Amino acid sequence: MPAYDYDRTGAFDGTCPLIVDPFKTKDVAHRGCDHINGGTHSTDLLSGAVSDWLEGYDSEDPFFAYVSYLAPHDPRSMPQQYRDMYDENALTLPDNFWQVHPFDLGVHQIRDEVLAQYPRKEQEMREHLADYYAMITHLDARVGKVLEALEATGKADSTIIVFAGDNGLAVGQHGLLGKQNLYDHSVRVPLIFAGPGVPEGETRDDFAFLYQIFGSLCDLAGLPVPESVEGKSLFRNEPLREEVYLAYTQLHRAVRTPQHKLIRCRVDGNETVQLFDLEADPWECENLAESADHAALRSELSERMEALSVSTGDRDSSWGQKFWGE
Repeated sequence: MPAYDYDRTGAFDGTCPLIVDPFKTKDVAHRGCDHINGGTHSTDLLSGAVSDWLEGYDSEDPFFAYVSYLAPHDPRSMPQQYRDMYDENALTLPDNFWQVHPFDLGVHQIRDEVLAQYPRKEQEMREHLADYYAMITHLDARVGKVLEALEATGKADSTIIVFAGDNGLAVGQHGLLGKQNLYDHSVRVPLIFAGPGVPEGETRDDFAFLYQIFGSLCDLAGLPVPESVEGKSLFRNEPLREEVYLAYTQLHRAVRTPQHKLIRCRVDGNETVQLFDLEADPWECENLAESADHAALRSELSERMEALSVSTGDRDSSWGQKFWGE
């Protein structure tokens, strides 16, 4: 996120960098220009803005601050010191790294998937992972600075903090690069609460959705949750859900339980089904959908998926109607 201005040091060669096609590559080219400043990375800019705001906040009234970072979204860039922390040649690829995906997911020509060669090359994926890890490390450091600024206000002990992500990323897993799929590496996200009323040092395996954050904050703050809010608080001693229903556009549907996941992909009139035992196969590599020993489980999960497609309202959506043929 650059902020252009004349370089006060006078070091300027008459060109400025730009990413020619951010939808397909992170390659940088240079064009002529009459002035330039290197700019500020968006992670630094956002962290600095909220830190400055916290430092200037002297009211005793409660406050709400929402910081929406862009990192680690592509095109991936980061201060060099963080990239230098990761030697791509020393990185280990995940167990579910594949050069190609075994069937057409209907996503292989979208922007995320064409940012690297296909079939996937091991060395290129290591480079992407190094960039990804470096951006996350930079982000982690700047979140730490925000927390330090909060601590300096003296309000840290009375502040509820939530750290969450909105999606994962394949980066070579299952032969994919992006997030447009229903494998765990793309649909699972971090969700961390800290502050008054939050059990300390506790990790939960419950299924949760990000839309439950608002209700949870109301609960922790002692405020009533409006009746119009669908997301239930995560801090009530009530069972949340036994399964989750997942959907991506008109192409993919899935149901996930603590142990199993059933995925149905429909592309150009062809359907492919995947069934995984997540306890025995957390990397989602062994498809059990055609196993006779798992036929009853596949049938049960298919019925649960269809029931959830109705109860969630998916069949009333335009994408759901295309998937379910209605």
